[in-house]
Amino acid sequence: MNKALVLLDKINLSEDSQANDYIKSEQVSVKFAKQAGQVLSSVGINDYQVGDAIIATQSGESWNVSYQNHPHKIRAKQMPFAFSIARSTGGDILQGAAFDWLVEYAPGDYGIVQRFHAVYRLADGV
Repeated sequence: MNKALVLLDKINLSEDSQANDYIKSEQVSVKFAKQAGQVLSSVGINDYQVGDAIIATQSGESWNVSYQNHPHKIRAKQMPFAFSIARSTGGDILQGAAFDWLVEYAPGDYGIVQRFHAVYRLADGV
């Protein structure tokens, strides 16, 4: 990955006119952590705690989230440059390449998605 990353800080995609609302549409498998650990995603190491959901795609990518059993609208923006961002305040540092998507799950809770259009669709009234 390019070493000239732009470190993003205090990003609020809800106030960014170039960001849009999306809903995940990819089918995934879920297992729940019985002990704390780490999973290596394509954008960095993700620490998880007991009870966190560990998600795996059909293509083999994995990451962890707090589980919600309903469509959850996120805010996202495709970034035109390489960047890095803390997953949460004081959290794991994720690294994205130019044209990866910055995803804001909730204020202060970020992710990076490379296969964005295979995973998300535009939110329409959800």
